[in-house]
Amino acid sequence: MVNVDRAQVMAYRVAALGLAERCSARPADLPVLDLGVQEYTPGSAQVALAARTSADAADKRLITVWAARGAPPSPSSRRPGRPGQTVVADQ
Repeated sequence: MVNVDRAQVMAYRVAALGLAERCSARPADLPVLDLGVQEYTPGSAQVALAARTSADAADKRLITVWAARGAPPSPSSRRPGRPGQTVVADQ
C-alpha cells in the first residue's frame, strides 16, 4: 500500500488538472480538453482556460456542446497517460 498525505494528494490533483503552471499553448491544445471544461455560469469556461494558459482565450477551434460531464467519447490517443486513456493492468 502506498501512503500519501493530504499535501501530496492536493499537489497531484492540481498538476493533473493542469493548474500547476500556466503554459502558452492555445486553449484548444490544452490537455484538460480531453474531458472538456464546464460552462456552469456564463464565462466560467473562459476562466478555466485562462487559469491554464497565457495565450489568447479566443480560439475558433473550440465549440460548445451539451454532454455528460467528464465523459469523453473515446480514449485519447494523442496524450498517453492523460484522462480519457484506457489503461490495462498487468495480469
